[in-house]
Amino acid sequence: MGVSRASNGIVTAAFGIGGLVAGSLIGYVSDRTQNRIGPQLCASVLYVVSGLVLYFAKHFYQIVIFRLILGIASSIADTMLFTTVADVYPANLLGFKMAVIFVFDNIGNMLGPLLGGKAYEHMGVGGIAIIAIALGLFELCMILIFVRNSLDIRRTLASSNVTQVGSLADKPVKPTINSGCSSTDTHSVAESESGFTDVSIISKTEQSHNLACNPNSHTPNSSKKRLDLHILRLLLQLPVAGPTVSIFVATGLQTVIETILPLRLFDKFGYSPATIGIVFLIVGGVLILAMPAVGYVNDTVVSRHGEYMRYYTIATGALCVFLSQIVMSLAGSYVVLVFGYSLFAISTMVVIVPAQSAFGDFINSSESHAMAQCYSLAWIAEGLANIILPPIASGMYATVGFLTMLMSISASRMAKTPENVLHMLKDLQEKLTPLAKIELDTLVALKETDMENLGKPFTGFYRWDLHGFETDSDFEETPSQMMENWAWEPSVLREFASHYQTNLPIPEELLESIVGSRKQWPALTALHQIALATYDLRIHDTQTPIIDINQQFNELVDSITLIGRGDLSTHRVSMFTHMCGNYDSKYYTYIWSQIHAADMFASRFMKDGLDNPQTGRDYRNEILRPGSSRDPMINLKQFLGRMPNSKAFLKSVGLE
Repeated sequence: MGVSRASNGIVTAAFGIGGLVAGSLIGYVSDRTQNRIGPQLCASVLYVVSGLVLYFAKHFYQIVIFRLILGIASSIADTMLFTTVADVYPANLLGFKMAVIFVFDNIGNMLGPLLGGKAYEHMGVGGIAIIAIALGLFELCMILIFVRNSLDIRRTLASSNVTQVGSLADKPVKPTINSGCSSTDTHSVAESESGFTDVSIISKTEQSHNLACNPNSHTPNSSKKRLDLHILRLLLQLPVAGPTVSIFVATGLQTVIETILPLRLFDKFGYSPATIGIVFLIVGGVLILAMPAVGYVNDTVVSRHGEYMRYYTIATGALCVFLSQIVMSLAGSYVVLVFGYSLFAISTMVVIVPAQSAFGDFINSSESHAMAQCYSLAWIAEGLANIILPPIASGMYATVGFLTMLMSISASRMAKTPENVLHMLKDLQEKLTPLAKIELDTLVALKETDMENLGKPFTGFYRWDLHGFETDSDFEETPSQMMENWAWEPSVLREFASHYQTNLPIPEELLESIVGSRKQWPALTALHQIALATYDLRIHDTQTPIIDINQQFNELVDSITLIGRGDLSTHRVSMFTHMCGNYDSKYYTYIWSQIHAADMFASRFMKDGLDNPQTGRDYRNEILRPGSSRDPMINLKQFLGRMPNSKAFLKSVGLE
């Protein structure tokens, strides 16, 4: 049609827009009407309509309309598919069930490009349109003949479970404390009789026990009030919001690869559409074999080790996605590229399968009627990803090439942010005992690690290779070391620090003792850092091919810190791990950064006030925002109004 290659991203984005529109509405409509059949019939009709639009398409805008309608149909069909599975299997973890869905989805992905490529070669666009129409009509017939409303099946299962539990009334059971019913627990007996395994958040057997105790508490027509969750409130639930973001990232990257890979295969290897389709055939076959294992392993890990393992699985998948994209970026042959794409496809499923199963498990545990809306969020996330990422990827591919495009998008989507670390503190909140000095030091160290990431969300500077702690080594530790000062200020501690049980503030005596402990060994600590930094630089500056590093280390540490060397055979040098951790020849930056940190804190924050808004804005604009785009010495001069000096640091270690 004479359009540019970048227009390929527009066509893909149209699919995302359709999915976004339908996903925003269909879940609410289905939950509100308690009907799963109607939306599925609508989707099959729209598949037929999209095929007709494509068959008669003569202009580019008609292709866009085709993809828009196809996105609407796919969003409705997929949302209802996942919803009906979660409706019918409320008693189990859903990972394996979701994996089975993806197996059949990938059978379509495997055959579609191959058949589509052949149809295009022999019949042009019309051949693809005929396939779409035929599949839409086939789906329509199958729904009309075989499909039942999944909510009816759910009610039938619930009713049969009530009868099943009632039949166990005369069997011996283990007494429990339950004021709402007679003191019997049918859980273990019902589990063995019914064959259900209690691996979900709320088991079907537990629900049945409640029904047996109080038959009016929940029947198909019960008026019992359930948790009212609409789509916006669902997004505020962490078990829903986290998987939604994961699906956005994983499906967005999937769409980017599906958009760009055919162009890459044609440009680099000169393959025809049919040969390019074989790539998708191979990857689809790999996924068909791997998908059940992904679902089974996910369910097994979560059932044995708890719900939190679902999110570790998602994080592992995200890391593998990043590694697979590196393989694809550097692939110099067709075989390596296909291998990288296969690894990428499996890795995205390791992210998506746990995320999709999380939705159904959460809704079943909350007993909400929002199942379809919850699965609508998956398509909304996918729609947004399809709208935002493919046009950017297509434009970048046309201008900067495959490698730069893929690594830039991958790094920006998969980059670590401070929130990942700070989530740990939620679990610690209810478990911490009153802090001893060493525990306070540990939390200060944790906070320092978080503060190294402080530049990322607050910089406003969007070159990923220049912002955050992508800065000069001499300055890298400065923001984190400067932020430690707040944890030692009595006025700050009084504002938030309290007993973990009684909520009483820290007694003044203890507060003075904690703050005073900071001055216990500052000079000795500084001398130790100077000794390590000196050894680091001396080793890297040596001209001697053979050197006794143990002797060099002990002599330097002893002469600078003035503490006896102890037993030479202990090899103290082996604990200096920075030498092998990408910090070699840079250890001096710790104390160098500490000098700048002490200067900034004493000269501005202690002088102007710890919570002075203007000082905070100056710190953000002159220190955090520029990142590595400006020389750190200029940053310091702009913030301090003068060149930095070591007076504040020397005072902090008791030397002035």
